[in-house]
Amino acid sequence: MRKVAFLLLSILLALPVMADNYSTPATGIVKGSYEDLINRANSFWKNRYNRDSLLKSLELYKKAYEKRPDKAYFPAVRLSRGYYFLAEAFDRGNKEKMLKDYEMGKDWGIKALQTNDMVKKAGDKWYKVVNKLGKEYIEAMYWTAVNLGKWSKLYGIMKSIFNLSKVKSLIRRVGELDPTFFYGAPDRYWGAYYAAIPGLMGGSLKKSKEHFEKSLKIAPYYLETKVLYAEFYAVKKGDKKLFKKLLNEVLKADVNVYPDVIPEQKVSQDKARELLKKIDELF
Repeated sequence: MRKVAFLLLSILLALPVMADNYSTPATGIVKGSYEDLINRANSFWKNRYNRDSLLKSLELYKKAYEKRPDKAYFPAVRLSRGYYFLAEAFDRGNKEKMLKDYEMGKDWGIKALQTNDMVKKAGDKWYKVVNKLGKEYIEAMYWTAVNLGKWSKLYGIMKSIFNLSKVKSLIRRVGELDPTFFYGAPDRYWGAYYAAIPGLMGGSLKKSKEHFEKSLKIAPYYLETKVLYAEFYAVKKGDKKLFKKLLNEVLKADVNVYPDVIPEQKVSQDKARELLKKIDELF
């Protein structure tokens, strides 16, 4: 009787281990495989407006990246975008944490670019060959650019100046390949850029407005464009009325218009509320 009980206990203890070695009948995907890790990461990613869910997705994307070097591009790109979102959504206002997030996003973006042999061979001069990359690398270029730009700006003026040409090269290439990418991202970037830099360095409120309007024409309901339009152009112009108009439109907007970026839309609304609270400081 003891032998039978011991045998049953041994079988029960072995079941979880055995399960890891077999595919799920419904999907045929092996537990712990690259495909399984990506599927689980994607599931958590959908709920990225929750910090814990976002962090779980990033952990799983890292495991997938290590699992299949030949399929490293997607998880690396998602990690680059994920760390950017972490900074924008949850670490906003904490310089130390944001620096870390953007740096991680920048590094993962470069890793995604380096899945291309030409970029990998270029080593530290990777940014000199991005103008030769095709549309299949557009996501890596964009998320590398925005992370590098935000990280450099937070780090300090000298780092920002040093990396500006790299960021502009990446954004320029994204715009050449697809000006509509990520809801008009290239024009959104240039809109903020021309308002942010001094006139002596090429800054222009006229160009800023033109680019923001182009971006809105491409994706009129993408809220971050209006947030940046208010934060950069309206503030620089001293247009308090436009500032309030744009941000109130953001707060009244339906975040479900673009289903793929509902979490990003919610973050933009969070930013709009914060900016409106600072209106007396900004004008």
